[in-house]
This record gives sequence, structure tokens and C-alpha cells, in this order.
Amino acid sequence: MSSHFCIQCGASLETQLVSGRDRLICPDCGWTMWSRASLGVGGLLVIDGRVLFVERNIQPNAGMWTLVNGYVEADETLDQAVVREFHEETNLQVRPLGLLAIWQTPAWLAQPDEKVSPWDYSNGCWCVFGVDLVGPLSDLRPDPVEVRQACFYTPHELDDLKPVGSWSRWLAQYYLPGDGGLFRRELDPALRATLRNPLTTLYGVK
Repeated sequence: MSSHFCIQCGASLETQLVSGRDRLICPDCGWTMWSRASLGVGGLLVIDGRVLFVERNIQPNAGMWTLVNGYVEADETLDQAVVREFHEETNLQVRPLGLLAIWQTPAWLAQPDEKVSPWDYSNGCWCVFGVDLVGPLSDLRPDPVEVRQACFYTPHELDDLKPVGSWSRWLAQYYLPGDGGLFRRELDPALRATLRNPLTTLYGVK
């Protein structure tokens, strides 16, 4: 968990009731530790009934087989992020077909004497897209830093592949790339002109 000292002035943080919750707050400068959240994307690519899985080469979960996934950068949309992650991890060019599912993991608060990782204190949200291959499959070359290997498997073959990420397995078994119902929509220019951030993106039914 984060340090109990203020990241701005270094003073010891105190627990106070703020916005209906006990939060750590600095009595000197007023800095407040708000809830932390992370945003990620994943992609389901199916070719001839087989789903692309990658074996992770870095932490967290090194050695685990998952769908292609990663975190969203501050300056990109969700579908841009999934295209980038596919290219970075597998060298494949894909296009998003639609949003399949949103996988959320609210913070799990352990007992004081339990050992937990920093991941347990973050509210994580993963947006999983169905994707289609737009370049040649022969371009498949796993990134040697992030990915040990990349292979296509049928959902049944995943039983012999260990370990497999639970949410990746579930999505591969129950979804097809074209099942997605949400697509990025262009905003009306008049509406966009009223927004503080012109990069605002809307995902809705096509």
C-alpha cells in the first residue's frame, strides 16, 4: 500500500472522514489520498476457431497465458490502445470490431495482518474488444521483452495449457469477436465544441 506520508510535503497522514469515507489526509497541506484506478484493454482475435494467447514474460503474472492486453496511455482511446498492444506484443495489425466486455476488479481490502500486493488496493477496469486481423498472419513475432511466445488455441485446448488467466479463458470460451455491441462514435461537432477536452470519446451502439 502507499506510504503513510504526504507525497507533497512529507508530513504524516491522518485518517479523516472525507466525502463519506475514511481517507488519509495531510494535516499540513491538505493533500488527500483518493481511490486509485487503472484502465486496461484486452483483445480477442480468433482465426479458424482458434484464439490468440500470449505467454507473459514480465510481472505481474509472468509465465501465465492470457489474451493480448495492457494499460491505456493517457493520450489514447480504448480502441487505439488495443491496436497498439497487439502491435507491441505480437507485431500483428488488427482493427477493433466492438467492445465485448468490461472486466472490473474493485480494491480488495485485506486484514491488517495479511500480506497483499499493491495491486490489491487499486480499482482496475479492463475493456475487452473483439478484433480482426488486417495484416498478414505471417507478421506474428512475439515481443521478446513482454512475451515468451504467442500461439493460437481452441477453447478446449486451454485445459492442457497452464496456467491460463481466468478472465482470458472465460472470454475465449463464451465470446466471438463479432459479438461486441459498442463502437466508437463520432461526436456531434456542436457537442464537442462545448467540452473541456476535445479528445473526449463516446462508445455506444452502432
